[in-house]
Amino acid sequence: MSPQSNSQDDQDQHILMGHVSGAWGIKGWVHVASYADPAEGILDYQPWRLRRAGEDPGGGANTVTLIEGRRHNRGLVAHFEGIDDRDAAATLAGCEIWIESSLLPPLEDDEYYWRQLEGLNVEGRDGQPLGRIVRMMATGANDVMVVAKDETGAIEHLIPYIDHVVRAVDVAAGTLSVDWEVEYD
Repeated sequence: MSPQSNSQDDQDQHILMGHVSGAWGIKGWVHVASYADPAEGILDYQPWRLRRAGEDPGGGANTVTLIEGRRHNRGLVAHFEGIDDRDAAATLAGCEIWIESSLLPPLEDDEYYWRQLEGLNVEGRDGQPLGRIVRMMATGANDVMVVAKDETGAIEHLIPYIDHVVRAVDVAAGTLSVDWEVEYD
């Protein structure tokens, strides 16, 4: 893999789990913003691959070993092997945290990771095309699909990802069928 490559294979092999938001203290610890649910779940995956935005998570990343990580106030802090002072920790600010997708636990047949849903074409009642899932978001009550109706992404539908709305998911075919109509927006 080339360090500048951002191929689909790279994205399938590595998962973005969070980012380093800055240095914490004077002994080499960093603040970590986790995308895992629960947030502390990120600490269960090793090794971490740190990279700057735009770099290949497989080839352009720096592999780090987590010595210790824990909750601190409303966030997480972590300490890596070989990062022993504030200056070294500060150089990691802004780095994305990636893990190998093989580290994720297997899912049941009717479960999906958000990354599997993002990019799927959404079809409404009677196969009516509604757009493509550009991202997923958590609202507290349930997850929501953000569906771009056109290529510019200017027109969006917010469709709840709940059992009585989602009828079928076919990742291989790239489609997700919903009991939804444009008039609901």
